[in-house]
Amino acid sequence: MTLPPPKSNRRWANGVVIFIFLAVLWLPIVDNLTGIDVTRPPGENRLPARWPQLARWDFSSLQNYLAGTEAYLNDHF
Repeated sequence: MTLPPPKSNRRWANGVVIFIFLAVLWLPIVDNLTGIDVTRPPGENRLPARWPQLARWDFSSLQNYLAGTEAYLNDHF
């Protein structure tokens, strides 16, 4: 049993639905990268961690940078 090919207007509508679905999936990523939404989550009493800066290229600075990166990722994801 073979299915008939989809009509062109239905194919166009399917493409629009797929585009909207993918755009909605990408909205949190775009917000995280651009910082559009700066409001704090409800019930959160502190500011989220900021992205760390690597001051020097030594072992202790690298450890602090990695710990800061983990804190940033834990707060933002």
